[in-house]
Amino acid sequence: HPRTALFQALDELAPCPVTWISAPGGAGKTTLVASYLDERGITPLWYRVDPGDGDPASFFHYLGEAHARLAGSGQRRLPLLTPEYQAGIPAFTRRFFRELFPSLGATAVLVLDNIEAVHESPQFHDILQNGLEEIPPGARVIVTGRCHPPACCARLRLTGRLAELGWDRLQLDDDESRAVIELLTEETELPEHTLHRIQRTARGWMGGLVLLLGQGRPESRIPAEVDPRHFDDYFATEVFGHLPPETRTLLLHTAWLSALRPDAAAELSGIEDAEARLRELERRQMFLTSQQEQGDTVFSYHPLLAGFLQAEAMRTLPKRTLTRLKQATAAILVREGEPDQAAELYAETGHWPALVELIRTQAPALWAQGRHGVLRHWLDRLPPERLDEDPWLACWYGNTDLLTNPRAAGHRFETALRGFEASGDTLGQCLSLTGLLDTQMYGNDSLADASRWLDAFDALEPRLADCPAPDLALRLAFTAFNLQFVACPERLDADAWQALSRRLEARIRTLSDDTLYCMGAAHLGMYYTWHPQPDRLALLADALRKYAESGRVAPIARLQAWLVALTRHWVTAQRDDPEPLIRQALQLMEDHGVFVTRLWLLSAALFCRLVRRDLAAAEDLLTRFHDHLQPHNRHEQAHYHFLRGWLAALQGDLEASLAHADAACEQIRPLHTPHFELLARLLRCQTLARMARLDEAAQMIADT
Repeated sequence: HPRTALFQALDELAPCPVTWISAPGGAGKTTLVASYLDERGITPLWYRVDPGDGDPASFFHYLGEAHARLAGSGQRRLPLLTPEYQAGIPAFTRRFFRELFPSLGATAVLVLDNIEAVHESPQFHDILQNGLEEIPPGARVIVTGRCHPPACCARLRLTGRLAELGWDRLQLDDDESRAVIELLTEETELPEHTLHRIQRTARGWMGGLVLLLGQGRPESRIPAEVDPRHFDDYFATEVFGHLPPETRTLLLHTAWLSALRPDAAAELSGIEDAEARLRELERRQMFLTSQQEQGDTVFSYHPLLAGFLQAEAMRTLPKRTLTRLKQATAAILVREGEPDQAAELYAETGHWPALVELIRTQAPALWAQGRHGVLRHWLDRLPPERLDEDPWLACWYGNTDLLTNPRAAGHRFETALRGFEASGDTLGQCLSLTGLLDTQMYGNDSLADASRWLDAFDALEPRLADCPAPDLALRLAFTAFNLQFVACPERLDADAWQALSRRLEARIRTLSDDTLYCMGAAHLGMYYTWHPQPDRLALLADALRKYAESGRVAPIARLQAWLVALTRHWVTAQRDDPEPLIRQALQLMEDHGVFVTRLWLLSAALFCRLVRRDLAAAEDLLTRFHDHLQPHNRHEQAHYHFLRGWLAALQGDLEASLAHADAACEQIRPLHTPHFELLARLLRCQTLARMARLDEAAQMIADT
């Protein structure tokens, strides 16, 4: 029975980019939207939201997968929220939705169904706020849920870009109620007074009609009212309790399956005719539906029914039976490609060996998908001793800490490295040692421990040729090269450095991975900057230019290419204005939200401006640099004072220049970064000389 009036209302709201449909569970929201779009001949991108979407990376991953299935390409075209984007999720969100809608065609419709699953998630609210602002003209988002639009959507409402269709509009009128009653009672003809009584009791709630009529003739047991808020109580007493015992067993034993296949239902419940019973429940509109997936019938429970069944199973089943049921369900979920739910069930039941195996199997995919928050959640469910027993778990735990708590990550990587050394696992040693070197280079403001881990690299290096992941071994080699150059340049003489750089330069030419190529080139670019080889730096920058300007290359790789281009500009004292380079690099960073490179890019841009004495432009860039400093990172603070002192010297304010040079020297001295310490000392020495304090300048030279 088409709901013509509501279809017309949805048509009238079509010019509004966002239609938010809010009503209690069982009000027919999903059915309304599906039937409306089918009637209008529109194929939407339909996404059913679940609690796991509170993790932004999971939402973007699964929405991108749904988009790929709709496109029929089998190949993902939308970006993943990988770790380099974590500091810029709003920018990433805007870009994701800007790429999503044009690919959906002229009548682009995105449906976000069951939005109440993440209604309490502030991170998802941020996604809504930024993503819904990017809906282009002609496109539309339809949101369904039991909740009203959150406060983050206030601007959309005020500007007329969001309209709400509420419970008052979704309630069935008398004609619609009568049509539903006739559908549910089939050949049974109810007396007119009974029809009126059912209509008054249900008060327009479609779920209420299903509850009242789901068990045949209801004349003798119609309550005064059916309230959507009391679904569980009414369903338990008036519906569930009247089902055959085998059907109740079937429902309780399949409560945790989101996609219910007949063979899995029979396996869990022991009910051989599970499919026939499920079809009968669907025929009677008992809060489950079916669809065909690759030729197989798959049932799914309405969220109201799933919630009731899970609560009822936990209330009535013996503890041991419930534990076995959850673990058996988890095994089926793993088999059917639903590891997220499986992990929760294994954790709830304390099945640690199964959860460990699941983590070890799924961790690489979760990391590649950017879902390190999910990986960390799974790891946190394990007892602490489990993490220390398995070096792979410790290594993955360290990876989840790398960007937010690098010191803690270092401890995890060290534990992992010891375990991998004991077992002779070369791949594991490469991964954990790369993590340790990364925590030194990018996480600790002091590099005092760098020599210790470089010794570990020297011991491992002869075996890198046997590493089953050659690209990972090369990444480790580049990370060690960079750390050694920055923290311990005295470990090699000039000839050895030159030979090492040539070998690494030859190796990156063989790479097919753009990101690894650009990362390795950026490390070599730093070496060619500090061991001045401007000709080789220029060749490197020219080779990277195609990556910087290519939309097909990952943003992090493009930004590394721009970093080399900016460095080349000031090192070789190019005459052309660096503004186009600076603008393109910083705009790319802002557009994609890849802020892990922000201070590097701003520093390179500042060098370009200061070398050219573009003081006003340098002042603006330095303000931006200062705004993003981490207050407890001494290296960032020291570098800021160096840049501020350099600018003050160019402005003629020698007192300010000396004060900042002193601060830079003081802060950088204990950090074991000799090249940067040399820069700070050079600035102080030059400033003292310009102030005619030559004895102090001479002493500084002698002490360097």
